[in-house]
Amino acid sequence: IHMSLRMSKQAIIELLNSNAVKYRKTRSRKAKGELLKQLMELTGYKSSKSIIRYYSRARKRKRVEKRGRLPKLQPCDIELIKSIWLKSDQPCGKRLHPMLPTWLHAYSKRQEIDEASKRRILSVSPATLDRVLRDCKVDDLHKANKQTISALKQSIPIIDTTRKIDVAGHLYADTVAHCGDSIRGNFVWTLTVTDDLTLWTLNRAIWNKGQDATCTAFLYLLREMPFMVRSINTDNGSEFINYHLQRMLKEKYKRCRVTRSRPYKKNDNARAEERNRHKVRELIGYERIDNEQCVFLLNQVYRYHNLLTNFFVTSTRLVSKQRNPVTGKTRKKYDKARTPYERVMEQMKDGARKRNLIALRESLDPIELQENIQKSLKRLFLLMNPENNL
Repeated sequence: IHMSLRMSKQAIIELLNSNAVKYRKTRSRKAKGELLKQLMELTGYKSSKSIIRYYSRARKRKRVEKRGRLPKLQPCDIELIKSIWLKSDQPCGKRLHPMLPTWLHAYSKRQEIDEASKRRILSVSPATLDRVLRDCKVDDLHKANKQTISALKQSIPIIDTTRKIDVAGHLYADTVAHCGDSIRGNFVWTLTVTDDLTLWTLNRAIWNKGQDATCTAFLYLLREMPFMVRSINTDNGSEFINYHLQRMLKEKYKRCRVTRSRPYKKNDNARAEERNRHKVRELIGYERIDNEQCVFLLNQVYRYHNLLTNFFVTSTRLVSKQRNPVTGKTRKKYDKARTPYERVMEQMKDGARKRNLIALRESLDPIELQENIQKSLKRLFLLMNPENNL
């Protein structure tokens, strides 16, 4: 039985400390080995390396003095460098270093500066200047914001592309830029939200794609949906991956699951991508809309167009897709052509919401809606191109 079984940890430390001087003064390798063997028997350590490491750490802890050269700059020199750095619009060390002689000369006219202090300041390197000013510099907000957005992005789960949709309420959202050939400056965007099963699609125009405008338009479109919202999938754009929209969705739609597409995988958001062409590009075109007053007229167009396409225009939904490995041809199978309204009717149970939707359908006239769309489009295009107004 080792004696260490009857010794506490504090007793072992005291034993090692009492033999520390003897261990360091012993020069013979054989004598050191015998001493370590005795300590191992007393303490119960199975390896002499544990005792050697303890003595090495104890020796390092006794070093209080800081190694290396003494600092060149005095506290007064550092304060003067900080003052020059602030007055000169906070340049980096490489840009500040050649500026110091000029600025020191200007400072010497306003306050007395010791010649020894000038020599110390002028003798430092650009790297030393960066090191001295490190505590004064503010962290890169863009980098911090990028890291924050990355953390938010990682918290949003990726959409399950193998899921089977058999109920309405699983939405896809995307934006369309009416920027023409250039994305510079301010212009109008269209937010598109479409249902996976029924293909019920709503559009809303916004000025730019700021977080407030996107949240307002998103909330408006979700309220206009004739069924309960179960899930929302978006791409990885900044108009969707931000705390304002995510917080709004969590507060207003607690039971709604929010997911995102895989980066550079447009097929994850295919329903919204195809609606962008059918419901936006074929209607508005690719011209640039950089007049804020066009937002109201474009929303008028969308209001009539949403009613027309959802209640009176049929669409087909892709059911399956198979590729022949021999010929390379892809065979697609679609369901029967129906309007989104008819698909929604199959999903809805009898109730006030269904009765209201039927009453709205009976009050609409597709020809009148088409005429209103054309009138609103003419006013929109005249506002977009005033030179065409004769």
